[in-house]
Amino acid sequence: MWVANQGSNNVTKLRASDGSVLGSFPVGNLPQSVVFDGANIWVTNFSSNSVTKLRASDGALIGTFPTGQFPEGAAFDGANVWVVDAPGQIITKMNPQGKTIMTLGTRGKRGQNETSFYLPTDIGFAPNGELIVADGYGNARIVRFSKDGKYLGAFGSRGNAPGEFQLPHNVVVDAKGLIYVSDRDNQRIEVFDSQGKYLRQWEHVGGLSSLIMTPDQQIWAGGVLRDLEGKAIESLPGEGADSNAHGGAIAPNGDVYIGLLNGTVKKFVRQ
Repeated sequence: MWVANQGSNNVTKLRASDGSVLGSFPVGNLPQSVVFDGANIWVTNFSSNSVTKLRASDGALIGTFPTGQFPEGAAFDGANVWVVDAPGQIITKMNPQGKTIMTLGTRGKRGQNETSFYLPTDIGFAPNGELIVADGYGNARIVRFSKDGKYLGAFGSRGNAPGEFQLPHNVVVDAKGLIYVSDRDNQRIEVFDSQGKYLRQWEHVGGLSSLIMTPDQQIWAGGVLRDLEGKAIESLPGEGADSNAHGGAIAPNGDVYIGLLNGTVKKFVRQ
């Protein structure tokens, strides 16, 4: 397990079984997010405008690569790493060598059109390769792109009615192409078909900032595991079940890691 330490500009590797420290490794300034590509970890450095790639087995530095201004979130699509740069108004795709090979949005230009975002928050990946972007802090919409970055359309607007958003913060896509959006400020999850047609909503789920699709097609919504109809299956104990979760990940064995807004990461072991 890897944890980004903003104050000390490093990442710490912990033994997953007991949380003991295995080592700390320097990265850039204000590390924000960590994503695992199967062999390496990638760390977004918010104040260094870069991403650092380390070998997961021993923390060896592989390289540091420039990104847009203020890289924050990161996601892995199975082959490449995507970096969400909300203040820079872009999302970039980086190949395993750290080269930027695609940019969605226009650097430094905010807007609400085919080529501009306004503080984007997340990116999800559809089974057909489409890219689903939550353009959520400044705008209130979901934007669809083809796998090669062609604009396909957008849906949503500011509001409280079905199909509208106050803050679409996270997005995941299931194996059938249905799109699930955490509408954080309306404390609900809305479900759309692959073209953006509103289908239904899960109400009263809390102000969620974390959605994780499991390999068996269930969703960790904050600290609550739900089926694809929104039915609660189980909840994490204690802090894990509340809406302070701002990110998370699932290990291959089913263990759940939740990043909380108080600056800690909690591990929940699958029994």
